[in-house]
Amino acid sequence: MANLCAYGLDRRLAGQAAASGAAYTRYADDLLFSGDAEFARRVETFQCHAAAIALAEGFPVRFRKTRIMRRARRQHAAGVVLNVR
Repeated sequence: MANLCAYGLDRRLAGQAAASGAAYTRYADDLLFSGDAEFARRVETFQCHAAAIALAEGFPVRFRKTRIMRRARRQHAAGVVLNVR
């Protein structure tokens, strides 16, 4: 049911991510975007666009929980470490 509710959100965020050279993944209510160095240079702008999409689709955004996790740091989501650092 959650996937059905988030279908429009997923389509729009996946499209925005692809246009920005990034990959989009969602696990429950955790949204993950990953990309190369070019994406990292404009991630703050992308973050604003992604938040606007979520809000337009009727989903609240908890900005205090939003994290930009760079390559050199430990990356985690949903309690799972995603890289070796």
